Amino acid sequence: MKRNFVVSFFTLLLFGLSLFIFDSNEVEAATIGQQLPQPEEGWKRYDDTHPAIKYSNSFYKEYLVSHYGGNIAYTKGHAGSFEFKFQGTKLRLFSFGNNTKGYRPEVVNISIDGVVEQYTERYTPKNTVMVYEKDSLENEIHTVKVWVDSLLPTEYFGLDAIDIDSEGYLIPLDIESPILNGELKGEGHALTWNSIEGAVGYNVKRSLNAGGPYEIIAGNVTTNSYLDKDIEKGKKYYYVVSTVVKGAESENSNEVTIPIIENSNATLVLHLVNNQIKEYNLTSSELNNFLNWSASGSESFYVFTQQSPEPSYNSIEDYIIKDKIVWLQVKKY
Repeated sequence: MKRNFVVSFFTLLLFGLSLFIFDSNEVEAATIGQQLPQPEEGWKRYDDTHPAIKYSNSFYKEYLVSHYGGNIAYTKGHAGSFEFKFQGTKLRLFSFGNNTKGYRPEVVNISIDGVVEQYTERYTPKNTVMVYEKDSLENEIHTVKVWVDSLLPTEYFGLDAIDIDSEGYLIPLDIESPILNGELKGEGHALTWNSIEGAVGYNVKRSLNAGGPYEIIAGNVTTNSYLDKDIEKGKKYYYVVSTVVKGAESENSNEVTIPIIENSNATLVLHLVNNQIKEYNLTSSELNNFLNWSASGSESFYVFTQQSPEPSYNSIEDYIIKDKIVWLQVKKY
């Protein structure tokens, strides 16, 4: 009996200990007014020095090792503002705090896509304090402006860092987006766009749906063109391009779509005068174009364009002269 009691006691002890360990391992999300030296999982942080953030002339930037990135941007005793754009679904703002009246503003205005709210910087922690949080935003581009209308001579208003969701990114207010064009070239989609001053590269994005969401298929492209060969016949693709400047990205360009490459449903066999045999896999429209050309009175050549198997070439073009064709055969499937 005593042995059974001891076993039961230790069983209950272990069960209780397991509940304690499980509970202690739970991680609670940070809350407004709390210090957060580093971003939490699922978030990405931008320092106040990021070029995508635009400050009013009253702002200063000061080296303070105790703050994120070793510095902070602020204005003292004057009205001031900062603004930025971002693609994403959630936002956190960090500043310095002080709950003593006369040192930090009680009311700060923030506008997200024209909807105005207020927050305060009067919190006890002094370094990298979360002063504002917004989640459940639509996954799109958001325009943010933060400002104070006035400050007491002793009051500071500032920004230490910005957190957004890990899949999002800041968009500079003054980076120009490219103008995109596209065409079907051989068995690929050829994209071209204008050069943007100051660009270090361009991100080429693609979607199977008009308006996105888009996936980056080529990042930091340093030329003004891209040939997408990784396409499936019968599918329609939508493309946009963005400008990259100093690690920041512009809004997406205009969207372009390129005619669908049809599935091949016929093989055309040509026997030429030099006993050379040429075969081409064609769609119905391609086959009809060739047959109409061969039946017409035109003496011009016909061009077959194929994707090149050699990496140094984009495509190969065969120029067929009508009077060099001895016979032809069509194999439909």
